[in-house]
Amino acid sequence: MTDHLSRVTMRKTTVSGSFDDVLIVTGYVVEFEPEAPTKRDILRPVEPDEPDTEVEVGYSRNAIEPLTVVFRDKKVELTKSAFILFRYINDLYRAEGQEEFEFSQLSEVLAGNEFAKSKSAIESLVRRINVCLVKINAPITLNFYKETVYVVCQK
Repeated sequence: MTDHLSRVTMRKTTVSGSFDDVLIVTGYVVEFEPEAPTKRDILRPVEPDEPDTEVEVGYSRNAIEPLTVVFRDKKVELTKSAFILFRYINDLYRAEGQEEFEFSQLSEVLAGNEFAKSKSAIESLVRRINVCLVKINAPITLNFYKETVYVVCQK
């Protein structure tokens, strides 16, 4: 058998000793989870130079919360596409000071094609991101005008 991480819930079990890191459990299987739920997929590992969440908006370092945005002691979970969009904008804003993002550039990031995401789809994602940023009292917000998203920082 190959090495697979699984969670097995059993009832009426008996345990036979451990030999070379092998534990034999006999009983009735109640629930068997062969793999981690898809929610636990990590979109990108957190790097050591990630933002300090006490000063700026950062990302959860917990692998169980891969889509979570953190500011100080407050957390909010985004959808996968909203998280990818926010992470892209926030990383470029922090690293290069870029404050303007064209919709075509954001569509390329989200779908791999600059025409794949419609204007209304990107506007909807920006609105959802802003709602989440307000919930955690983040010092930045995203605004859009025509087909450009702007980062606004309240210092």
